[in-house]
This record gives sequence, C-alpha cells and structure tokens, in this order.
Amino acid sequence: MARQGLDRVQVIAAARDLVNAKGLDALTMRALSAALGVEAPSLYGHVKDKADILDGLAELVYSEVYVPATRDEWPRRIQLYCNGFRRALLKNPNLASLVATRPVLSLSTLDIIESGLAEMRQHGLSVEQATFAFDTIASFVTGHVLFELTSTEQTKVMGGHDPARLASARAALPADRYPNVRLALGTTIDRTAEFNFGVSLIVEGLRPLVERQQPEHNLSGPNVPRTAGGATFRR
Repeated sequence: MARQGLDRVQVIAAARDLVNAKGLDALTMRALSAALGVEAPSLYGHVKDKADILDGLAELVYSEVYVPATRDEWPRRIQLYCNGFRRALLKNPNLASLVATRPVLSLSTLDIIESGLAEMRQHGLSVEQATFAFDTIASFVTGHVLFELTSTEQTKVMGGHDPARLASARAALPADRYPNVRLALGTTIDRTAEFNFGVSLIVEGLRPLVERQQPEHNLSGPNVPRTAGGATFRR
C-alpha cells in the first residue's frame, strides 16, 4: 500500500536528488525508499519499477526546458530552444546521459517533438527533412552537454586548469608538426560561446533549405507563446 501523503511527483523528485548527489548507479529502490523514509514496497504504489522511475526522471528534465516567448524568426527560436535544453541538462548533470540515451514517449515529450516538427513543416520542410533537422538539433545539444560534463570531470582529475602544466604540455609539442594544436592549448574555451557557435552552424545549414521552399511559407510567424514546462519552437 502506498504511504499516505506520498505521490509520484515526490518519488521522482527524490530520485532526481539522489542521482544528482550520488550518480545514476546509486539509484536503487532500496536507496530511494531510504531517502524518502519509507519501506521499499511503498514505492510500488506510485511507480511500476526502476524503469518507470528512469522514464520519470527523463521526463522531469524535459519538463524543465524553458524557452521564453518570442516573436523573433525561426533561427532565434531554435537558438533559444537549444539554450533552454542545455540549461535543463546542466542543471541535472548526472541525468544528461539518461536523457541522451533513453527515449521517453510521454505526452509532455511528445508535445516537444510535435511542436518542433510542426515548426519545420510550417517552413516547407518534408516530414523526413523535419525529422532529420529535429534529431540533429537534439543530438547536438545532448552531445555537447555530455562533452562539457566529461571535460569538466577530466579537468578535475588532472588538477584543474593549471597554467604551468598547460604551458609545459604546449612547449613539449613540436611546433612544426602541431602549430595549431599549440595555439589551441593556449586558448581558454568558453563552452557557452562554443555551444552557440555550433547552434549557428546548424541554423546556417538549415537556412538555404528553408529559403528554397515556397514563398507562402512564413518564416517569422505571428505568435510564439510561453514555453515553460514543455519547450516548444512554436505552437
């Protein structure tokens, strides 16, 4: 029997706190029940099993994607969506890999997919082209965030950004063979700027495809509503 006062929202929220604190491998029914102060069987009144909890965690991250309302044209809306998705993943670093590898077909995530595809289709892209574009955007965001998180962990293991160590590594490289690598090692990477550069590459790749479509496809659109708790390009 479910514990009085306990609900699915509380169970998933506690699971998120546990994973963000200790990692995804630490999530067990026993550990989660202990965090909630209940016996493990009590959880089954609110979730089916661990797989159901993982689905709930992925859906929770998607629900936290926030994109501010805007009347800007489609390139800006894509940029806002990508940054909102990135923020939600970085807020839940130990869940980023889960979101990247676990498709969740809940109503809220389907709303995101439908809205993104509708945006592309409204600009004249075929179903196949719209799907390719949406998948490319999602793959870039999740992939870049995983790269950011991995780079951060590697930096911690290596003792942080030690200028002396970087200078030593740079000096050890043959200048005639690795001139550009040596220059790159002397550059501080702004991951947000790097991310937005990648988004701009996707947008510029889409631009000629969109602009080749029929002129009746309006690129700016009259209304783009609030998108908190279920991000959309346009609805």
